[in-house]
Amino acid sequence: MHMKTHEVKPADKIPTCSICNKEFKSKTILYRHRQTHFEKTFQCELCTKSFVSNYHLKTHMAKHNKSAADNKLKCFPCDKSFTSASELKVMKGL
Repeated sequence: MHMKTHEVKPADKIPTCSICNKEFKSKTILYRHRQTHFEKTFQCELCTKSFVSNYHLKTHMAKHNKSAADNKLKCFPCDKSFTSASELKVMKGL
C-alpha cells in the first residue's frame, strides 16, 4: 500500500489544498495540512510551538519526552524519517 505514495498520479487526481494550492500524496495528508490554515490555540509549555488541536499538542509533547535517537522510523523507498508509527502509517496510506 505504501508504494502507491511513490507512484505518479494524473494531474486531476492529485489532492490539492483549496487555500494555498499545495499538492499532496494523499487526501489524508491534505486534510492534516488544511488544519495548518486554522488558528493555533494549543500552546506548548516547553517551546514556542502552537497547534490547531489538543491531539497535535499531545503528539508534540511526546517528542519532548523521547531522545532523538529513539524516535526515528524510516520509510524504505524514500528514506524519510518519522517520529511515530502513526506518522509512518499515514505516509504508507494505512
